[in-house]
Amino acid sequence: MEKGNGIWRHWPMEKKPMSDFSGYSHKTLLRKGKKASVYRGIRDRDHQCVLLKVLTSQSPSIIDHASFLHQYDFYSQLKMKEFVTPIEVEQMGNTYALVYRDPGGMLLKEYIKNFRPWSAGEKAKNAALFDKALNYFKTGIELLPENYWEVSYELSYKLFLGKGESEYLNGLFLDSERTFNEILIYAKTREDQLKVYNMKTLLFSHQQQFEKAVEAGLKGLRLFGWKLPRHPSKFKVILEMIRTKKAVGTRSANDLTTLPTMTDRNTRLLMEILINLNRASYQYDQYLVSILMLRALRLTLRHGTTDVSALVYNNYALFLIAGFQDYEGSFQFGQLALHTASRFQSKHLMGRVDFVFGTFVNHWKKTIEDNLFYIKRSRNIALNPATFIWPGNRAHFWSLQC
Repeated sequence: MEKGNGIWRHWPMEKKPMSDFSGYSHKTLLRKGKKASVYRGIRDRDHQCVLLKVLTSQSPSIIDHASFLHQYDFYSQLKMKEFVTPIEVEQMGNTYALVYRDPGGMLLKEYIKNFRPWSAGEKAKNAALFDKALNYFKTGIELLPENYWEVSYELSYKLFLGKGESEYLNGLFLDSERTFNEILIYAKTREDQLKVYNMKTLLFSHQQQFEKAVEAGLKGLRLFGWKLPRHPSKFKVILEMIRTKKAVGTRSANDLTTLPTMTDRNTRLLMEILINLNRASYQYDQYLVSILMLRALRLTLRHGTTDVSALVYNNYALFLIAGFQDYEGSFQFGQLALHTASRFQSKHLMGRVDFVFGTFVNHWKKTIEDNLFYIKRSRNIALNPATFIWPGNRAHFWSLQC
């Protein structure tokens, strides 16, 4: 067998024989982890090049055995091109080995560029298969080389971020928080840090830990020079409102439909964290939520529209009602929110916009029957597993049906 063959050719390799594993020759240790080690070898009975993932412990526990066998059952049933599945499981003395075909011929650099567990994890997460997504990301992390944050930062970041988000979606909140904290230790750029603070804001908001959510969100904003107090004064809100009114100028809500699409990636990230702070800041400080909403609207006016601008217009519509009894302006911005959600064809945003418009805005100008149209449309989206949106709405609609 050639020394450089296979995807592992650039991994640190120790030229040590495998421990008494009969049936395999030309065995080489590729990576030794805390729980499992990876070897390359040739299976004697058919001369096939294989990779073997073996439990590291010479006396593994029953739980270790069960976990390893579960991995085989899970991955051997996958029918996805993006993932290399085990072809069999073998008992070797006191331990087990998962046997994979050696993909061969692919440089590690190329493999990392299109890393299969990460790709499969993203597909599973987007399909609301959150338990499977978590397994993909965990497996990808297991396959990383030693000192992965140093030698494979980009891939490590994506896998750990996917793992943390999947843990959150599976209700493993403490695990998710630990994962996000680890990423923040190694994150190299403020953009990478902001993505993590964005996820922590969602994580804490979901647990109704609103103070921690606000703290995480404001930390993320400070990375980009936004120094906002936790408890701003009413005077600060008035100043923000004056600046926003000036930015809108004489333009109507309908005029804003012609805004260009937002292209700056960092501004898009800032928009996301401002929106995700909405729930926590509303519960934490009424003045703070107003300032965040007004800042988000001015970002849109300055840099263009993005999908989450629909929620910004939604919030501004509510602000015009609550603060100024401007029912006509509120209705126009509510319609602008509907137009923007439709423009970007975002199902989960359409559900949220429909819910707010039908519940809080539409009835000031239209009939209750029109309200029910938007509320029912929001319900249909919220109860669709493929568009898993806003767990609060989801639970609310389930309760209405019971």
